[in-house]
Amino acid sequence: MKVFFFTLVTASLVHSRKQLEALLWVLVLSVGFYGVKGGIFTIVEGGAYRVYGPPGASAFADNGAIALASVVMIPLMFYLAGVVSSKWVKAGLLGAILLSGMTVLGSQSRGAFLAIMAITVFLWMKSRRKLIFGLALVALVSLGIGFMPDTWTARMETIRTYEQDGSAMGRLNAWWMLFNLANDRPLVGGGFEPYTPRQFSRYAPVPHDLHSSHSIYFQMLGEHGYVGLALFLCFGIVSWNMAGRLVKASRERSDSVWLGDLARAIQISFVGFAVGGAFFNMAYWEMVYYEAVILMAAYRLVGAGPKPNPAIT
Repeated sequence: MKVFFFTLVTASLVHSRKQLEALLWVLVLSVGFYGVKGGIFTIVEGGAYRVYGPPGASAFADNGAIALASVVMIPLMFYLAGVVSSKWVKAGLLGAILLSGMTVLGSQSRGAFLAIMAITVFLWMKSRRKLIFGLALVALVSLGIGFMPDTWTARMETIRTYEQDGSAMGRLNAWWMLFNLANDRPLVGGGFEPYTPRQFSRYAPVPHDLHSSHSIYFQMLGEHGYVGLALFLCFGIVSWNMAGRLVKASRERSDSVWLGDLARAIQISFVGFAVGGAFFNMAYWEMVYYEAVILMAAYRLVGAGPKPNPAIT
């Protein structure tokens, strides 16, 4: 309730480009700080230790969660780097992008690695200079991976042999439990905390192997049933389509090019969240909902949304 309350408050306050970009800066600096910090730690330690997020009640305290948070931030950093006028700020943002990428690698999270590969492809697809940008991406990715130790490479290779990995099989066990739970309670699911010995003993293939959902999709399915999952997916589809309309509108208006760039950045961020989120239980993380708020504000700014009825106003 707290997450969605402040999301709605924010939606009521953002009415101009200045306010919209101020919100972007707050989000990028607050989350990006940990991406920069983790990247420095990875470089200093040679990738020998895992990167974790801020401890306590943070939504991204886990190594995989901080990695996914960094993935989501990288496209927004790219957007801000493209609109700032100061060379020093631009250089700082580009450095933050590189360090955030190192945080993803340093987390040793296989799901986040797949996510950053996904946004790398989409960044290339959305770029205007595909050859130069593609060569730069290949070089940076190769250098980053080459910097990591053999233990990191061995862990990433377990993606192909997940059947032999206890962590991966534990997630599959939790997914089966949530799937079976949703089939038993399709309309409402099992509530916000169904990860109990009682539920696992009733619905899981391996009753004693307790895990959290480790997936935004199974999290919604198990906790809120098929109705909750459908609403969650519809939210993502509507937000994606809104961004697509902004891109289209920006091509028709020379004063709205920045809105198209912003919409593309958020789309790429959504791709990272959709891919990486398949392996982390971060369905309630407020960042993606703030991105939807930014799209809503941008949608009204460009005039792409429905016009008010004069008879009513």
